[in-house]
Amino acid sequence: MSDKMLKCKSCGNDLASSAKSCPNCGAKNKKPIFKKWWFWLIVVIVLIGVIAASGSGEDTGTETTVATSEGNSISQAVVETEAIKDNQLGSYQVEIKNARLTKNYEGKPVVVITYGFTNNSSEPQAFWLTIDDTVYQNGVGLEKAYVLDDNDPYDEANQNKEIKSGVTLDVAYILNDTETDIEVEAKESVSFTDDVVTRTFSIK
Repeated sequence: MSDKMLKCKSCGNDLASSAKSCPNCGAKNKKPIFKKWWFWLIVVIVLIGVIAASGSGEDTGTETTVATSEGNSISQAVVETEAIKDNQLGSYQVEIKNARLTKNYEGKPVVVITYGFTNNSSEPQAFWLTIDDTVYQNGVGLEKAYVLDDNDPYDEANQNKEIKSGVTLDVAYILNDTETDIEVEAKESVSFTDDVVTRTFSIK
């Protein structure tokens, strides 16, 4: 059976598809890129990556309610991706445990977020240096509160202490209002991934 004839891309002369070069001008007879084995290997690798990424992006959620000292309550909705279901952020584990309402020394409403911070690195680390935590209301980041009223046991100094193992830390934020939901995000201060631990609290 004779080979299928092709046209040389350089001179237009007829040549067999199996020929390595054109008999007229000597130009190489290159195979189309989709006929090369490495092209299909790249396609398979890309498809596997897309499937893996789409599978890990599914959200799971649960809700609980925490009573505050002022009789209000905060509804908690956990939102986490499968990739960080163990709250793992690099060498650290960060769990957003709960939230409570209180006031600062000026009487402004404050929310205190309690984190469970576990340092799995080989060196002692401080929470505020390793973790970038932010609380949002209506998409606007809230200002951190450092001095609460005299009746609150909050100790902001815990954020600065270097720790070797898991501890519970409180971080306070001044609220814009006491009705809008708040979104808490925690991620590594320096990271090569987009992993974020998040939790939404609905103030009632």
